[in-house]
This record gives sequence, C-alpha cells and structure tokens, in this order.
Amino acid sequence: MSEENEFDSHGILNSAALDSNSIGPTLPPIPPFTLPSGPTGATGITGPMGATGSTGPTGPVPQSAFRAENPTSQSITEISTKVLFPTPIFDLNSEYDPLNSTFIPKQSGIYSIIASVVPFPDTPTIDQKFILLINVNGNPIERVDNYRENFNVNTVLMGTTTSTIYRLNAGDTVEVFALFVGDTGTTVSGTNLNFFAAARFPSQ
Repeated sequence: MSEENEFDSHGILNSAALDSNSIGPTLPPIPPFTLPSGPTGATGITGPMGATGSTGPTGPVPQSAFRAENPTSQSITEISTKVLFPTPIFDLNSEYDPLNSTFIPKQSGIYSIIASVVPFPDTPTIDQKFILLINVNGNPIERVDNYRENFNVNTVLMGTTTSTIYRLNAGDTVEVFALFVGDTGTTVSGTNLNFFAAARFPSQ
C-alpha cells in the first residue's frame, strides 16, 4: 500500500478536535437532587449544671437618716401621749411617716435615736415631773425623767432630751411619747428644739 492511501488516524482526530462543527451541543446542568429532611429527633437529656461563678461586689447600702420637728404647741397630760413631729426636715430613705410621726426602718442594723421637746407646765410653781420616752413596737426602750421642785419661783422646765443606740429590725415602728406627773402642760411652740431624729450606723 502506498503512503498516500495509508489510513491517517492522527489527522482525522486532529481535524475533529479543531472543527467546532463536529462538537455536539452542551447539555443543561443536572439539578442537584436533595432528599427531604427526616423528622426532628427527640431532645437529649440536659447536661450537668456548670460551676457557680464568683460573687460580684456588694452594691452600695442605702443611707438611712431622718429628722422631723414640731414648730407648734401640743398638749401633754398625765397620760402617756404620743408626741407629734409633723414637719420632716430630711428623710434620706423615705422611712419616716409624718402623718403618724413614726419611723419605720427599711434595713436592720444599729441606729442612733434621739428625741427632744421643751415642755411648758400649766402650773410652774408646783413640784412636777416630765417624762419623755422612745418606744419601739409599743415598748419603751429609753426614757428620761425631768424633775422640777417647787422653789416658789415661776419657772418652767428646760428642754428634755432622750437618746439611745439600739438595734432595729426592718419594719420596726419607732415613736416618741411623753407625760407629766403631778401636772399637765404643753410643748413650747416656735422652736426647733422639739425634734425626733435617727440615723443608721454601718452595720449588719
């Protein structure tokens, strides 16, 4: 066989590779096939609780202090009478009730409590006694007795003050009471010496 009639397979392949008309059309992409999701499985058991974190710093403790006064006159008899202090001067933690003249602490702790009045007896020339008390939950915790003997001189009692340092529980009621013994009288009006006050010390 002559070289001219020899089957040239390489030439045919090369010509087919270069002839774009001999390439068939591109098939469209096959869309992905996704199977449907199965049902959600049952929730597993709760794992163990982790360790407790460290305690944060203690927040600030609200300050507790108040002062109330009575600039008007009030009658005091020989029966224990609640002394009224209807005019608050300050009340840092909204613990004083001026309508009832009662201090109700919101925090337990150690408190300084003081009350003072200036009594005026109806009969200054006779022997008499004036008693001032601080009550907690209806029970006296502190009292002072101010005696005055008859010196045949028309004088009056000086201011009477009672004070204490006392542990109070949150919700206790603190009030001031007074009475005359052997006479009746009033508190002197127009003075800031008639007052009721308390303040809390840093304490548990």
